[in-house]
Amino acid sequence: MLRRLLAALCGCALLSCPAFADPATSLAPFRDAMSRETQGRRFPAYDGFHDRWMRRLPAPTDVLGVEPRLLAQAQKIVAARAQIVGAPTMSLPSRKAGRAPLAPFAVFYESLRGTFERRLGLAPDVAAALAAEIERQSIETAGVDPARYYAALGVSRPDSVAIAAALRTATDQLWRQSRVDHAYEVPYVAGYDRDAGEYVFVDCAVPLATERNGRILPVGPLLVIHERVEKAMLQDYRTVYPSAHQIALRIEKAAAAALGVEWKAYDDLITELSDAISARTQVRDVSARLDLQPYYTFLDADNRKLVAGIEKALTPHVPHAAPGPDLPTGAACPSDGGKP
Repeated sequence: MLRRLLAALCGCALLSCPAFADPATSLAPFRDAMSRETQGRRFPAYDGFHDRWMRRLPAPTDVLGVEPRLLAQAQKIVAARAQIVGAPTMSLPSRKAGRAPLAPFAVFYESLRGTFERRLGLAPDVAAALAAEIERQSIETAGVDPARYYAALGVSRPDSVAIAAALRTATDQLWRQSRVDHAYEVPYVAGYDRDAGEYVFVDCAVPLATERNGRILPVGPLLVIHERVEKAMLQDYRTVYPSAHQIALRIEKAAAAALGVEWKAYDDLITELSDAISARTQVRDVSARLDLQPYYTFLDADNRKLVAGIEKALTPHVPHAAPGPDLPTGAACPSDGGKP
């Protein structure tokens, strides 16, 4: 969950940069990570609208920030992975790209609802509320009025009060039920196990709670809900990392608002922690269980160097995980990243 501008996706994203003329074997994980959204089913009837929609949205300035074009990309790949029955005959005017077919947005909601219930273990009403939050953001990004969309489909969704309550419930539940390992270095601040989505890594230098501007920031719970959602998206839809991250980041931001956390203060703290972790002179102790797919997404020279260091620093995994509330709130290693 690294908060920094990574220009690799804008320039060398297609593995064509001469600076990276490495043997094919060394590029294999990068090729897999970056080609995931070219694989699987497609929904041709939706492509025309989506292409027009994408052209009307601003190009991302930060591939790991809240970006409308990246949400549109994530929405399309999730809908493409789902089985859409029948032609998308129902549509509504869009302020962005002509008439918008409604079926892909409805499928997006149903897909997320199922993932949040199945992968995260959330109650049906809680999973539905989180899915509704992302559905609404996607509809609005497409320039479609949510009220008209719900009326056209003949559906109802939880209101903002119910969604906020569900976000608080989900954040608390995942913090209590996830296995949080706070003993290793995690160069992207937090991450997850290769296979077990409920096993979350948080860098040992990151405080799980801290005070800023007189308010307690629940760093651990917000990182955990982000990582759990992100891993679930990768597992169910085989997306590229930025697509999964985009949905997770929007859930994290909405959860912060539901908890009364000022997003700028929290985001500034995460950026400071990310910068400090990035400034380490050496990666020393990374669990061999850490899922490295996010790290294989970016081809800039700094990230390639980081990945090489991570691969050398992988150590046999010794579990240190506990439910979040059972862990000390402070950092578990010195600020320079070394082990205590």
